[in-house]
Order: sequence, then structure tokens, then C-alpha cells
Amino acid sequence: MDFYSVDILENQVSINNIILYIGMFLLFGLIILIIVFLKKRFETKCRDLAVIAFLSLLLISCMQYMDYSQSLNQKHQVSEVLNFINVLSEKEKIDKNNIYINSYQLNDSTIIKLNESYYSVELNADKSAFSLKKVTLLNGEIIKKN
Repeated sequence: MDFYSVDILENQVSINNIILYIGMFLLFGLIILIIVFLKKRFETKCRDLAVIAFLSLLLISCMQYMDYSQSLNQKHQVSEVLNFINVLSEKEKIDKNNIYINSYQLNDSTIIKLNESYYSVELNADKSAFSLKKVTLLNGEIIKKN
């Protein structure tokens, strides 16, 4: 079972956003270059191929936008987990770097590691309150990703 530290959670969002921004910027630039290039040659017999290429790039850019919106959703989920870790750190008076969590999103099946103990998180419906229940892991092999 993998447990993630605060640093991993913060870095994961940053890396995904950088890759998506670069990809969208390059794709947008490519679309503009193709439009400018094809504007001069639009009278030729390759007009149909130019329209197909433009529509293909438009489809790819829409898919990139969907990936971008999923990244925003993931960023929201990770910020929710980071907020939970900060609240838990203050409540339990534990350094937040000593808290590990097994998921990038906060739900009822999430397991956290505080010091040397493991706890299952139980949340209410709107995730405004939580309780911790001590659990014992069957798998003794824990991977801490720092």
C-alpha cells in the first residue's frame, strides 16, 4: 500500500499542470501556424485536406481542454486532502510532514498514518467533519513516498 507525504501531494499537482500548460500552448501555436499557412494556399486543390487537418487539430485541442479540466478537478481534490492534513496536524499536534495518506482524494476509505498508527477516516456527507478509527493493516509492507 502506498502512502503519500504532503510534499508528494503538492508536487504532483504542479508537475501535471506544467505538462498540460506546455501541451496546450504548443497545440494552440500549431493551430495558428496552420491557419496562417493554409490561408495563403486555400485556393488550391488541397482544400478538403486542409479542412480535415484543421478539424483534427480542433478535436485534439478539445481533448486537451478535457484533460485540463480533469487536472483542475484533481487539483481541487488534492487541495482538499492538503487542507485535511493541515487540520489534522493542528488537532493532533503532529508535524504535517509526519502524516501520510494513501490516496490523492479524501473519502471514507482513506487510510492515514500518524506516527506509527494507522487510522481510517470517516467523513460526513459534505466533508465538513471527520472521525478517525484505528485500523490494523493486513499488508505489513508499506511504501512511503516522500
